[in-house]
Amino acid sequence: LALAFEKRTIRILPDPVLLGELQSFAAEQLPGGMIRYSAPSGQHDDTVMALALAWSSVSGQNSRSNLGMFDWYRAEAEEAAKRAGTASSAGDVIAAQRSWDMANW
Repeated sequence: LALAFEKRTIRILPDPVLLGELQSFAAEQLPGGMIRYSAPSGQHDDTVMALALAWSSVSGQNSRSNLGMFDWYRAEAEEAAKRAGTASSAGDVIAAQRSWDMANW
């Protein structure tokens, strides 16, 4: 999302809530070296996260890292189902989501 703003490939409406959340959104390096992106304690980042998910879905990039989150989960579930020799199901998508969440948070 930051790169999209930098390259001016995204345009947003001047919504005061979104603009305020974008201005306060920050990165924090965790003790293990991972980076957490969020609003400061006591503030909200709902509109930033919604914008990031929407941009991920419509940006038109085909790289796996740029798929929308649901598409990523579905792709993971389909790959897991192929490895297991079974059909992919909604339960597989949920399992892939939990796996991704555990690995990235």
